[in-house]
Amino acid sequence: MIGPFLSAIAFVLALPTPGLWWLGFFSLVPLLVSINRCKGLFQAFLRGFLFGGLMFTGLGHWLYQALVNEYEKPAMVAVAFLLGAGILPQALLFGFFALCLYWLAPKKAGLFYFALVAPATWTLFEYLKEILPFFIPWGSIGYALAQSKIFSQSADIWGLYGLCFLAAAVNGIVALLLILFSEKRAGQREQGENAAAWLKDFAKANRLVLAALLLALLLPGIYGIIRPVQIKARVQQAQNEGQALCAVIVQASFGQKERWSGMGFYSRVKTHLDMSQCRQDCRNCIVVWPETVLNSTPELTGDFFRELIRQMGPDRMLITGGLRVDPQGGQVFNSAYFLPGNGPARAYDKNILLPWAENAPFDVLGTYYNAPANFLPGKTSACVETPFGAIGVSICFESIYPRFVAKSLDCGAGILVNISNDTWFGNSAMPFVHLLASQLRAVENRRMVLRASNSGISAVITPLGEIAAKTGLFEMASINQQVVMLHNKTIYQRLGDWICLFALFVLLFALWGRINE
Repeated sequence: MIGPFLSAIAFVLALPTPGLWWLGFFSLVPLLVSINRCKGLFQAFLRGFLFGGLMFTGLGHWLYQALVNEYEKPAMVAVAFLLGAGILPQALLFGFFALCLYWLAPKKAGLFYFALVAPATWTLFEYLKEILPFFIPWGSIGYALAQSKIFSQSADIWGLYGLCFLAAAVNGIVALLLILFSEKRAGQREQGENAAAWLKDFAKANRLVLAALLLALLLPGIYGIIRPVQIKARVQQAQNEGQALCAVIVQASFGQKERWSGMGFYSRVKTHLDMSQCRQDCRNCIVVWPETVLNSTPELTGDFFRELIRQMGPDRMLITGGLRVDPQGGQVFNSAYFLPGNGPARAYDKNILLPWAENAPFDVLGTYYNAPANFLPGKTSACVETPFGAIGVSICFESIYPRFVAKSLDCGAGILVNISNDTWFGNSAMPFVHLLASQLRAVENRRMVLRASNSGISAVITPLGEIAAKTGLFEMASINQQVVMLHNKTIYQRLGDWICLFALFVLLFALWGRINE
């Protein structure tokens, strides 16, 4: 039963820890070996259940701190919510993953099972987190590979779930080698085989498995070396053609209670204005403020917006988070305002609401000071036409939905903007994991990403997923950086999550084989 524990620990370390991304290629090995050695469906389910629960606890413990410190809930209420809304659903999900994987295993599991069936099952269960109600597609093993400058580059072909498939396939092949190694060692002891010769025999007998492992690493590795050269040339060409803009990203780092207490609205706006000075010689400048800076609806009058635009100046455009009241029913949207000095103002209303905090079937968390308890889901396009060109926008955790972000480029957006507020996470791994999501969206779509978060981490991200500039966590700072608009479409933009369809085909083939055994 130690396998699920080892896998959960390695998984939690691989995602947010700089320099440990390579654990993504090994973190599932103990779990896969453990499932392979199970003696029944219940035992397999239990091991997956333990892995899922431990994994979520390691990555999601910040939720307890947010409920106790921010929402001021009793400790027992925070523990109950963490268990009921977080740990238990994830544990059940991965329990069913392990159960399905065990049931699909043939009598003698070989390369097809470990290199294709196991990663296909894993990838589809990861994808389920994106489509099941009240699940959030975070903490994916693909984000471990997003930290690799080489292996992340193939995301413009097959996206996040392609990286999930790749990581799980390498894990599966390594697990198969360990199982075969263990069987070989047992045979050596029984037959008294020469210790010096067994390794050579092992490699020769399993050369196909070793070749599959080499291929799984080599193909995306070569692509990850060649592709960045082409992208850098494209960025340079865009700069030469005058498609460069200046960007200012403001991170004022106000505390949650300070932001929603109902006091100091104009003082916070003035602070953001003072930090919005463009220190570069540019004709046009985009200024990005975080999520819900403009959070007092009575103050958001026509006169207020006109004065805000006047102070920005004619050659600048402000993109800021704020509340917007629905004129039809009076409910509130979580919105992004686009306020150019010249041209019409526009708004994007957040389409995907955060379960329990922004959208809940019943009141669980209660109100947080003056913050709305529930928001109205938006219907506006996430691709916004502006005088500076079309821009794709996402608000907070919308950035962890790959296809949503990709579709925000449908109108020809040349840049991506994400406004967020990660203060809830505290000093945990989640601000780093959230930043990784934006880095991977940059690679998938080959666009620059401007990310403004209230307390960090704010950043300018290149189309290679590299950080051009960033702030520290809970730092009061602004970023001045030149950015470029790009307009080429990637394979991932065109074909979407085709790797999930491939995974489904593999599972159907495995199911057919299992039924006909």
